[in-house]
Amino acid sequence: EKVTDYMKAAVTRLEAVTRLEETLFDSTVELSHFFNPAAFLSALRQQCARQLGTKIHKLKLSCSWQGNAQSVKPTLSVSCSGLLIQGALFDGQALSEVTAHSPDLATMPLTTLTFVPKTDPDLHSEAESVVVPIYHDISREMI
Repeated sequence: EKVTDYMKAAVTRLEAVTRLEETLFDSTVELSHFFNPAAFLSALRQQCARQLGTKIHKLKLSCSWQGNAQSVKPTLSVSCSGLLIQGALFDGQALSEVTAHSPDLATMPLTTLTFVPKTDPDLHSEAESVVVPIYHDISREMI
């Protein structure tokens, strides 16, 4: 039964990746559909670096929950669904503390990801932003 579950998950991911080939920047991406989400983010970073004419180590990840990410220089961006947050709740406007009755994980609103030069000003003020790590799964394996 575990083999069957694994194969179903593999086929689901393969179908999702095949669909994305044609509509990647026109549709919403769910990172859990990738076998290796870190590789996808790395590829996005490389494409942004090419578009901006800079090196990948000079870029930083930028996220927005207010539609498309807006940066000083236009770069590729991807809208992601299915991201989860642990230890807080986020409604797209503000973080709030969890209560004893809150779920362990909460779904984030649609998130737009892009890479911008580290030297660019942040898209949001310090009061409107928070730095958080991104993990591959609940075991907190870093991406």
